[in-house]
Amino acid sequence: ASHFPGAGLAVSRDDGVWHIPADQMDGMVAGMQPFKEAIDVGIPGLLVGHMAVPGIDPDDPDRPASSSPKLLKIFLREQLGFTGVVIADDLGREPNIDTEALDRIAITALVNGCDAVLLMKADRPKLFEICSTLVRFSDRRDFPVAQPKSSKARLDAWQEELAAAPKSV
Repeated sequence: ASHFPGAGLAVSRDDGVWHIPADQMDGMVAGMQPFKEAIDVGIPGLLVGHMAVPGIDPDDPDRPASSSPKLLKIFLREQLGFTGVVIADDLGREPNIDTEALDRIAITALVNGCDAVLLMKADRPKLFEICSTLVRFSDRRDFPVAQPKSSKARLDAWQEELAAAPKSV
């Protein structure tokens, strides 16, 4: 399922930040029905967009959904009950995040609730930089060790499910 929490209500502000306006929260809740149905039938993965959702994350109204712990951990995981893999949409494409270094953006998304990130246009040196930064960051005392362990378990389970699926001809 994609693009959680629903791109249909997102609008671009003058500064280029895509967001779902706080006054559209009723519409967003109604738009959650397909995601909730997919979660209820056990969809194994979900793609999260980068639009900001100030109605859910008012403390940081410009924070992209893909790096919002309130949206990912509290709303998606706890309230909607999603237990599958959360993947952040292509980090190099969205205007909300193109002003920061991709390695910091990737770490922020992974620490705040995503299990994986898409990097469609990253070359080998950029991927190496991102992985190196993640390794350095993981050595810090304040690194949330539980998040990558949970992510690995979800990704491994999805890989096993895909490997066991019947192969089409």
